[in-house]
Amino acid sequence: MSVAWRMGSGGAVFSDRGAQAYQFAADTLDAPTNVRATGGTSVTVTWTATADTYATGYRVLRGTSATGPFTQVAQIPSRTTTTYSENPSSGQWWYVVRSYRQNWVSADTTPASAVVGLTVGYLQNDPYPSTGNTSSHAMLPLTLTAPTATTLYNYDADRDTFAGLRLLRSTKGIAETDTTRMQIWRTEALGTGLTFSGFGQVVLWSATEGFAQGVAGSVTVAIRDVWAGGATTVTSTTISRANWQGGATGFVSDTFVLPSFTHTFAAGHAIEVKVVVNSTGSGDDMWLAYGTAAYPAKVIGP
Repeated sequence: MSVAWRMGSGGAVFSDRGAQAYQFAADTLDAPTNVRATGGTSVTVTWTATADTYATGYRVLRGTSATGPFTQVAQIPSRTTTTYSENPSSGQWWYVVRSYRQNWVSADTTPASAVVGLTVGYLQNDPYPSTGNTSSHAMLPLTLTAPTATTLYNYDADRDTFAGLRLLRSTKGIAETDTTRMQIWRTEALGTGLTFSGFGQVVLWSATEGFAQGVAGSVTVAIRDVWAGGATTVTSTTISRANWQGGATGFVSDTFVLPSFTHTFAAGHAIEVKVVVNSTGSGDDMWLAYGTAAYPAKVIGP
């Protein structure tokens, strides 16, 4: 008996030349999973390594829409390398990643997008930088100062004993007013008017309570214009996943890409970020991480 194999465009094809008949088996190269893209002044793309240990590495492709076309921007010759950073021009970009071995290439991953623009503010705890556990606060600061704290403390010691902030599920969405079911971050009153036009995004780190696996999650983020005696929602978006952790055993980074908008925040108004965990679509309450160098949750303007 002799065995032969050849490399095809869709996978490796093996043939067993027995005395009675040919037998064939085919393998498809698995793509990486859990692709995410984080924007700001640059873009960082991360993913979970392909399950196929014989893969050589990855090809990262970029496009201007979720449907492509995509152009390769990097080839990474290491299966264990799971991050790529670059500095494209301002705008919204979409990324897919492929596994490869020689001329054998996997299917594309689900596209992930990021917006390159200016940082509007970082989500902080009060006080910041954090030096220890605190009780919860109905309103927290949104500042231009990047977080420097190296430890994620418990931001709601009056609610639980775990690091970060716990949010209970809400049935009201952005209309929620119960401070255990929503959290807001707000800038100081603006000295002059500020106009945004285009896409924006909010980068958050979150987790299902207890980092539970296989639990669905649904989080809504809104940008609001707030002034004395009034407020309006400028734009909002929701991310929902059937398995929020996706195998991750810690906080997961998500980029909430906001629908395109044009809005002027008048002098004396403030920019507010509001986060809600939706009861519909979430299997449990959730934790948020922010205000540290490892979890620099932030708002990025168009």
